[in-house]
Amino acid sequence: MVNNINSSELSGRSLNPERILANADLVQNYAKLRDKPSSTFWDAIQSLQHPDIAIKRNSHATKLVFFEKNSEFGPALAELMGSKELDEFATLSETLREQISEEFARSLQMYSTLLPKTYAAFSRTIAFVIVGKKNGYGGGTISNRLGLIWLSPSPEWTSNQWIENVVHEFVHSCLFLEDMVNTIFTDGAKRLDKEDALALSAIRCVKRGYDKSLHSAFVSLAIVELQLMLGNLNRATELVDPLILCLDDLSSKTRFLTENGRDLFKDLIENTLNVRDKLLPMTQYV
Repeated sequence: MVNNINSSELSGRSLNPERILANADLVQNYAKLRDKPSSTFWDAIQSLQHPDIAIKRNSHATKLVFFEKNSEFGPALAELMGSKELDEFATLSETLREQISEEFARSLQMYSTLLPKTYAAFSRTIAFVIVGKKNGYGGGTISNRLGLIWLSPSPEWTSNQWIENVVHEFVHSCLFLEDMVNTIFTDGAKRLDKEDALALSAIRCVKRGYDKSLHSAFVSLAIVELQLMLGNLNRATELVDPLILCLDDLSSKTRFLTENGRDLFKDLIENTLNVRDKLLPMTQYV
């Protein structure tokens, strides 16, 4: 159930719905300059990143699709999963498909109620959510497959876990879109994976490439705010300390950020400290 104590949108410039939509507009305009007719964001990103997917978007609603062998989404899903062995993923039973479809619809309804402006940006920029099971993973999003999210849901996911995973992947998508349009990092992933660029991840709590750990910090703050809106104080609280440690490590290596990246990072720090200060009085007697 949604907690009505806080029903505002997520904080931060990078997740501002107007900024996300403005970035989507710029991608559409760029596609048109390349003689790629684009009446929607999916048209534009499809022409730029998904020439192997001919499927058109028939509505403004994000569509859930289940991976099938020889599916047109196969190559994209393989990249999203980081695995070429898609044959290993068994077709889900009809009962499980129905359960997943119902939970997904429920999570989107919760999303639209809790974060209406962010949800509008989600609906415009995410055309398809592809379900493909991979043990140990909840889902994924990558920079060269925008407009798509992969989810690997467990039958045990609660409603809170469903919306958390959907928002988690959308944050990644927003950052990839931001980086595409305005640039965040001074170097590519190969350079940012080198030893001197590694930083502590806020989610996995291990050293990862600078770009991945920065992404984790944005995701972590979004989840903290989301879970506070849902009234889940324990889930929100458990993420704060790792997030602070992550930000501290990232702050020593801001040479890997562009001016825009540094501005977004500064904004992230300020919003994290604001949320931490709000959490402190709530947790004194927990």
